[in-house]
Amino acid sequence: MKKQKVLTSLAAASMVLTQAGQMSVFAKGATADGTDINSTPANKEESKIEKTEKELLQEKINEAQKKADEAKEAEEKAQKVYDTYNEGTYVPTKANVNTLKSNYDASSLEAQKAIVSELEKQVANLEENQKKLGQANEQKKALQTQLDETTNALADANSKLQEAQKKYDALLSGTSEEEISKDVEEKEKALAEAQKALEEAQNTVSTLTQQKVEAEAKVTEATQNVENAQKAYAEAQTSVNEAQKALDTAVANYNEKKAIYDGASDPTIKAQYEADIKNAENELVTAQTNLQVALENQTAKANAVTSAEKSLSDVNQEILNLDAQIAEKQKALDMLNQTINDAETALNEAKAQLETAKANQASKEKELETAKANLEKAKQDVTAQQSKVNEAQEAVIAQEKVVTQLRTDKEQAQAKIEQGSKGFFEAYGYTDALKILEEQSTANGGSTNIGAENDATSLENFKRALSMVRYGNTLRTSDTNFKNLEALKVNPTLFAISQVQINATANGKTFDHSSLYNVGENIAASQLPKDDKGLYKGWYNSEKQVYDYITAKGWTIVDVNNDEAKYNEVMNAVGHSNIQVGHYLSLVNPDYTVSGAGYIYSKTPAHDGWRCNAGQVFDNPKYSSYIADVNTMTIDEFEAQFNAYYNKLMNADSILKDGELKLEALKAELENQRQVLGTKTAAQTNAQTNVATVQTQVTQATNATARAKANVATKQAAFDKLCDDDTAFNMANEITGLRTQKAQLETVDRVNAQKALENAQQEKKDADQNVENKKVS
Repeated sequence: MKKQKVLTSLAAASMVLTQAGQMSVFAKGATADGTDINSTPANKEESKIEKTEKELLQEKINEAQKKADEAKEAEEKAQKVYDTYNEGTYVPTKANVNTLKSNYDASSLEAQKAIVSELEKQVANLEENQKKLGQANEQKKALQTQLDETTNALADANSKLQEAQKKYDALLSGTSEEEISKDVEEKEKALAEAQKALEEAQNTVSTLTQQKVEAEAKVTEATQNVENAQKAYAEAQTSVNEAQKALDTAVANYNEKKAIYDGASDPTIKAQYEADIKNAENELVTAQTNLQVALENQTAKANAVTSAEKSLSDVNQEILNLDAQIAEKQKALDMLNQTINDAETALNEAKAQLETAKANQASKEKELETAKANLEKAKQDVTAQQSKVNEAQEAVIAQEKVVTQLRTDKEQAQAKIEQGSKGFFEAYGYTDALKILEEQSTANGGSTNIGAENDATSLENFKRALSMVRYGNTLRTSDTNFKNLEALKVNPTLFAISQVQINATANGKTFDHSSLYNVGENIAASQLPKDDKGLYKGWYNSEKQVYDYITAKGWTIVDVNNDEAKYNEVMNAVGHSNIQVGHYLSLVNPDYTVSGAGYIYSKTPAHDGWRCNAGQVFDNPKYSSYIADVNTMTIDEFEAQFNAYYNKLMNADSILKDGELKLEALKAELENQRQVLGTKTAAQTNAQTNVATVQTQVTQATNATARAKANVATKQAAFDKLCDDDTAFNMANEITGLRTQKAQLETVDRVNAQKALENAQQEKKDADQNVENKKVS
């Protein structure tokens, strides 16, 4: 608040100075229209005006002397006429006239001398004013020099401001604690010097204030003297005017009487006018005496005017001196104010530095958070990538094992093929099935020649048997007599049982069930290869016809077999001689849930006389002696296992090549993942380095903020101390008051005094001219 008051007062002072600076200081010869006597054009014009006045005054003297000479010449001529006209007569009158003429001449001479003296005084005053004008011009030059110095100082200040801005920019880019401390010390020292200068300025202003009071008193006294002198001069002018008027009247009366007297030829008339002439002569003497007194009074008043002018000039000079002192102290006050402004600027710069430091700290802290987040992500990326590398490594290792196995498989493929279903059961660990094959092998006295081409255990016959189960399930699940039956599942043990039993059938002396194991079984034989449809035509289609017919009749198969007529009826009805239902009922028996099949086709007939032998067995884990739910599965699942094994052996070369290609691809992928890991590990290292770097920057920014806060506190305290001090405020108010009073003196009092003086001078000039005119007349 105090800072605002100081600035407001300074602004007001500056405004008064501007107004005062535009006002004129009047002196003798100055213009009354407010023209600035200190301006360059006015100086030239003023010099010209002074020279012209001097010449005019000399011309007036010459003109007065000329008129005096002309008057004397006219008087001499009149005297001659008068002497001629007055010879022998009116001697007393002539003597009186001579006396009056002598008195008039003396008075005229004294008046002329007084006029010349006054004119000489005016010339001297004019020269004095010319000298003062020269001094004012010198002072103007000094002020111009001071203005130039101030302008140069302003340019220096601007240069320093730019220098300070550069320093400030440099400070923003990074300032050490030592530099900031040094800056604070320098500013504290500058403030201390400014405070000392402020105290000195206060003392000087106090002295100037006292001098101003004294000057004001002198101005008041001088103004009063001028007013008194003007009043006295006006009174004297009035007396001169009255005396001049009386003299003019007396001269006119005398001239009138004298003219009548001189023009009269009649002695009587002359005698009559002698008394009138004498009275006119007396009146003329009286008027001359009064004129002399008025002239003496006029001279005294002129002297008073001169004295008043000198006093006014002295006051003006004192005001000029006071102006110089005020300007000097104003400069000191301006410097003090500049010190305050510099302190405020330093404070604002410190605040700006603090805000910049805070923003920089916040930015660095945010950057640190980002760097930490990036580091955490880099760590996660490395961990994830390491997992990928590990997975790729494991995949390569696993594939290498696969390829190794494939190479082994390729080498052992034919041996595996020759093992038939045994190799398959071994591959999947179906030990129960392997036991069945082992029990019924030819090595153990059985009929199964494991893996042989014309044996059910060969892979081709095994593959063919899988299709039989799938086809039979299609018929089972779509049967119209036993609806909603589920598809039969399969078990590797039942496939082994079906294979060894059909081998036993084929190698038997006659075609019949071998009954090696206690399971349900359908068998068939043919000289030609049988497809699924051909096999199941006898097992399912023809027997279903018989079943449908006898069921419709309400008969059983036993009834038909025991009754020839029924048998023939059925045979005629179904159109074939396969009058039985056991195969059909085995296939659609709900209690049978699991199945297996076997198939043989050989180029030569088997021991039973048939080239093609096929069989399908049925069981239920609930009461089976051979199977359980373990290893029981759908035909799709089992066939998928078989095909994988089968294809692996049959396509061992291509599978090995594919495995090797896959291994190479996995190795390439591993190398790629390792490279990515290297890149991400490097990124993690960079992120760690960045976090450390930014952490250091955050620490530096935090320290910079702390230093900036301390700097702001120091600058704020210094600035508050300057603003809390009322000295500058009071000084500004005092200077404002001085300028206001000075402006009052210049714009009112001195202008009025100058106008009154000019009026008095003009009246005196008019009076002088009247006196001169009366002398001539």
